Amino acid sequence: ISASGKLTLTGWLVCAIAAIGFAFDIYELLMLPLIIKPALAALLATAFFAGGAAVQQLWLFWVAPIIGGIIGGLLYKCIDNAEE
Repeated sequence: ISASGKLTLTGWLVCAIAAIGFAFDIYELLMLPLIIKPALAALLATAFFAGGAAVQQLWLFWVAPIIGGIIGGLLYKCIDNAEE
């Protein structure tokens, strides 16, 4: 904000970028359940109808992200403690 109280070009750019970011966040929060649920249903249905090896590998789609999240959390704690 300039001395006259008006937004400068930089201020307008910051506002525009923030508005686009907030709009994208709202879109993601509203649309993600509509995208993920059918994708998981298709994955599960395809695996069960295919049978055999597809069903045996299905556990990996659940366990791998959980393990990745745990490892990421532990790495963050290690990095955060190292900075202090």
